Amino acid sequence: MAPPKQEFQESLKHMRQGGSARQGGSASDRKSRVRFALSEAHLRRARKHMAEARCVALFRDERKGRLLVRYRACLGDDFTVVSGVLGLRPCEGSGDDLSKVTKVILTDFCTPHQGLLRNCALPDQENVDPASLEIEIRKKVTMVVSDAAAAELVSGDILRGRRAYACSGQLQADFPNIRIVGRDIAHASTRLLKRPLCHHETLKSLTSEFVTASDSFCQKVFHSNVFKGWWAEALLHKEDEEFTTGSSISAAKHRFSSYALPLGRLCRNSVAMVAVCQRIDAMRGENALWAGKLLRNLTGRKMLLLSVCADAAHTSLDFTRFADEESSDIAQLNQEADKFCRTIRTLFVDGRVTELPTFTKDMIDTLQRGDLTVMLDRCPREIRITQEDKVYALKVMQEWAVAAEASVESEFPSWHLLSCFSVFNLQSRRDSRQQDSSTVRACLRKLAKAFNVCPEALQKQYVGLLPVAEALHKQGSMVNRAAWTEAIRRTVSRQKVRERHAPKELSEVLCGYFTWSASTSGVEQLFSKIKRSPVELASASVDTDRHLAIVMGDDAQGMKSDEDTLITEAQKLYVGLLRSGKARASAKTRRLDAGSKRKLRPLPGKKKTEAQWHRRRRAAVARATRDDAELVTPPRRAPVELPQSLQKETDRQRTQAGKRKAEAFLDGYLLDEEITDSVRQVARDQLRGNNASDAKRRKAWTTYEETRIMANEMQTRQWALRDLPTNVWLDKTEPGLHPAWQAMLRQECRASVSFCTDLRQGQLFVVKDFGSVHRKVRLMAALRGGTILSGSVLEGRSGAKVTYNSGLMLPVAVFTSNDFKTQEPGMTMILRDACSHGWQAVAVEGLRGRGRRPSLHLKASSERVQGGSGRPRSDKDVPNDAQREMVNDINNLSSSWRRRLGLHPAPSDEGMIRLVSDCAGYGSDLIALRLLGLQKRVQVVMISEVAKDKRILHSSVATACGWSDGHGESVSDIMTRNDLTAPRADLYVAGYPCPSFSRLGKRQGARDQRGFVTLKGLKYIAASRPRALILEQVSELQQAKHKRVWEFIQKILTRLNYAFVWKVLSPKHFAVPQSRPRTYVVAVARESLRTRELTLPAERPHCSDLHHFLDKTVVGSEKLDLPVYEEKLGSQMWERGWVLDVGSSPSFQHPLKNLCPCLTKTRLQQGGYYVTRLRRRLLVEEAGRLQSVPQQVLKQMVQAANDANLRQRAVDAALGGRDERRRLDVSPWRCIGWVGNDLDNAAEERLLAASAMW
Repeated sequence: MAPPKQEFQESLKHMRQGGSARQGGSASDRKSRVRFALSEAHLRRARKHMAEARCVALFRDERKGRLLVRYRACLGDDFTVVSGVLGLRPCEGSGDDLSKVTKVILTDFCTPHQGLLRNCALPDQENVDPASLEIEIRKKVTMVVSDAAAAELVSGDILRGRRAYACSGQLQADFPNIRIVGRDIAHASTRLLKRPLCHHETLKSLTSEFVTASDSFCQKVFHSNVFKGWWAEALLHKEDEEFTTGSSISAAKHRFSSYALPLGRLCRNSVAMVAVCQRIDAMRGENALWAGKLLRNLTGRKMLLLSVCADAAHTSLDFTRFADEESSDIAQLNQEADKFCRTIRTLFVDGRVTELPTFTKDMIDTLQRGDLTVMLDRCPREIRITQEDKVYALKVMQEWAVAAEASVESEFPSWHLLSCFSVFNLQSRRDSRQQDSSTVRACLRKLAKAFNVCPEALQKQYVGLLPVAEALHKQGSMVNRAAWTEAIRRTVSRQKVRERHAPKELSEVLCGYFTWSASTSGVEQLFSKIKRSPVELASASVDTDRHLAIVMGDDAQGMKSDEDTLITEAQKLYVGLLRSGKARASAKTRRLDAGSKRKLRPLPGKKKTEAQWHRRRRAAVARATRDDAELVTPPRRAPVELPQSLQKETDRQRTQAGKRKAEAFLDGYLLDEEITDSVRQVARDQLRGNNASDAKRRKAWTTYEETRIMANEMQTRQWALRDLPTNVWLDKTEPGLHPAWQAMLRQECRASVSFCTDLRQGQLFVVKDFGSVHRKVRLMAALRGGTILSGSVLEGRSGAKVTYNSGLMLPVAVFTSNDFKTQEPGMTMILRDACSHGWQAVAVEGLRGRGRRPSLHLKASSERVQGGSGRPRSDKDVPNDAQREMVNDINNLSSSWRRRLGLHPAPSDEGMIRLVSDCAGYGSDLIALRLLGLQKRVQVVMISEVAKDKRILHSSVATACGWSDGHGESVSDIMTRNDLTAPRADLYVAGYPCPSFSRLGKRQGARDQRGFVTLKGLKYIAASRPRALILEQVSELQQAKHKRVWEFIQKILTRLNYAFVWKVLSPKHFAVPQSRPRTYVVAVARESLRTRELTLPAERPHCSDLHHFLDKTVVGSEKLDLPVYEEKLGSQMWERGWVLDVGSSPSFQHPLKNLCPCLTKTRLQQGGYYVTRLRRRLLVEEAGRLQSVPQQVLKQMVQAANDANLRQRAVDAALGGRDERRRLDVSPWRCIGWVGNDLDNAAEERLLAASAMW
């Protein structure tokens, strides 16, 4: 018996939202069967539609290794159009793989009950033969649409038999009736704005300064919660009471309007933008130099250019909105493209943009009223515009308009087959802009050629039915497709009219008109919906993804009758799935991404929304454009001279238009009068290019297959010795091996092998040890495209083979210093020869002045030139000069401390303790001092912490621990601090950034900016010599990789006359079950030491049970797929409370018995720790316990994070950023004598036990 209808409705609702089988409770076989039955019911209906279809179009897109295919089909004589998902499959992304996966998806679609669940029987079979249905669908497919990716275009040609598969090298028409491979017009419409914009230097720099660059106003505000609040507050104080505006200036909710939304809102709120920048500049100072720079460079001309860019972006967005619909009417494509061109001419060429209610008009009014004033250095500066600024702005946009029209001609050519469907556009005829008769006849002839019908009969039927369709469109207010459908129905239903105007040919073309679309928005929207769905975060299988995509992509969502029919069919399928015939009892046209956008609500006190303002603007621009179009004699416009970069892009677009016309010629639907010699020549060039590309693909595939076969058959030696060059150079350091190598090469190559002693003549370089190849050999192999081969390969042992592409064919800039030329005359001769073959020899100034880093930069071992290096430097690398300067400063300060500072006075038992904390984190040192009872004697004189979130949490911890007056000087960036004038400390505590030294990081040490902070902290120690200090770093600091840094720290502490000890300790040594090994350094000035030696606290013999730190009352339902841990732990993984690091790579996944892995900032912020028995992630309260943070302090931190509106999981990230050091803080107090003799061993044990309680 099937479950009740309500359960199917609930599952259908969850599946349409992308929910997994675990949604609403735990997963079960019953739920899985219900979901499988629902997807199969969808597929049965879809297969029925495809069997009845007359014409089918496929829409596909590949994203992140998955190919999604949708279909759109026209059914029967009533021209009903249906659409849905064909399937979803993994895909590698090459043209061949896309073609193969497309066929696999079609086969799966035609085969019932794919991915049948366990313990299920096959239901009643459909009366459809899968093989016959697949053959029929392949014949009915007349169009494939994808974006303009090269691999997808190649795949389209492969499917229709125009290009060969790489694996076979033969043509195979899998879909023989494909008329056209379409490109997504929504993507194409965005290129109308962005391509000209990015190639105009003025507009590119402007949009970069305000919108796109990392230091632009939009990006800075978007990535800062504080700046967002200031921006929203500034919008509330606008004086304009008529229209409101949104506060978001991020990349827009609409997926194509990333320029339009922020540009428009900046222009309409320019006064608020200036106010926010001034507030940032005043309150942040040197930490926000970008705001002051923007204000200083702000001019009226810039603001006017910004506003005309906003108008251009929104004009392009209007066109994109039309194109971004799978059901968009392709008959209106020409009309919309023409409307776009006429609009930009009216606005920018005729200059109406300054008169109509546009962004530009608003900006001009704002600047002329004097509302925009910038306060710099306490002096107001009013931003004004002149007539010259208006003329310049219009001139720039006229240049953009010329390039945009060239892009329209390239992306939406008037002769294209899709444009021919404009003959069915009744709206253009109603607006008195119909095409002339010759254009209509030409379009009908093209359509007749494409659909293999008689052109004369098609034209006769079109002329006969056109008046009927026009009357229906005008009187019945029908859209184009509905009017033509009704006209055909009326013709077929009347016998006399049918005999006189039998619409056989016209019906064939109309099927294509109703089915075809030039937009993949349905696929894009479904991908976006899947990305936001809960199942994307779960460990779902490919079949689960496929079934979900089929249901989520259903175009009949919301139709009650269709839903009832589907559920009834699903219930029948459910009964058929059960072997016993009864279910087991369970254990406890709309947009496809609809519902994801939030509606904009008016702000308090406002009457109209931003959308209403945009509608008013569009209506005014449309009226002006219509008035200009109705002029009998259009105005003559002078030609515009374009900048060089924009002219180059315009010429490229016109060349691209010629290539598109050549593709149309190859498709076979161009008319004879449109075919010219230039079109034929471009088509021939394109065919030659395709042949060369196919040969390259074939060669690459053949090489891959041969290598794979040899690897499977353990024939790696045969592969390594295949196709070796004949000019051989042998390693001169091993002359004794030359005879044996020569004999083996003659035997293996079976050709005339010549051996040379001159390195410049070699093509094959045989060496003994591949790991120590001389750089001359490597360079020569790279120059000549040679091969380096290990001699051990010839002897039948393991080795290496590397083949280079010829470096002489690459554009490389080479710099050689005079010292290098003196030390390496042979290398200099080789480089001089390379430069004569096309390389470029440059000076140091030339390297600095080039726009990008050169591909190769040779240098001697002791020199470094700013222009580049052999290894491209990262943005986080610290220059060697800065490192040397820092080391010299530390050495000088540590050598002169006696003269500058003198000795510390004797410590007092009642005096105040001045505390300085670098990289303070959330304030773990304050917690330790509070547990020691020293909060009244410690004065926090300075902290440094670069993360704003942690500074806020540090203040909350200080308040919770008894420092009501906060702390002293706060430094946001330790690197900007003047250590010579910084406050002097009695106790210095620092936990420097560890990724530069950790084995999980890049291990760049002090060469990395984060590792360089360690040297900066050491400079403060040398400059002020605190009485006592505690330093923390990862245990890898003592390894050989970082030996120089570790030894340098010890040398400086010794020179500063410190008594110091160090040890690698972990919380597990002090009864807290966490594995967090860290190197701790405790140092005390010798004149303040009251004990003979400095010691660290003794380790506890036993560790607490991990279960005591977990909240066992909170149980989740998330069961992860963890193959690495399951292999190591077996079934006990789910029976015991393991805490596992599930965010790390498999090589670092090691379970720890009764221990939590090292809690890190990144993993805690991502929720990457999983408690197996409780089926959930680690809670922030549990992370606080494992970091020994008292419960009341943790609550204060969470409250502070909520009050400051910090990002999600900010407290978790702070807890993982720095370890608790409270147990180590006991040792310096005993040694210095501030605590006195009252703290005996028993008291110390009680203190350690108390610190682990909460």
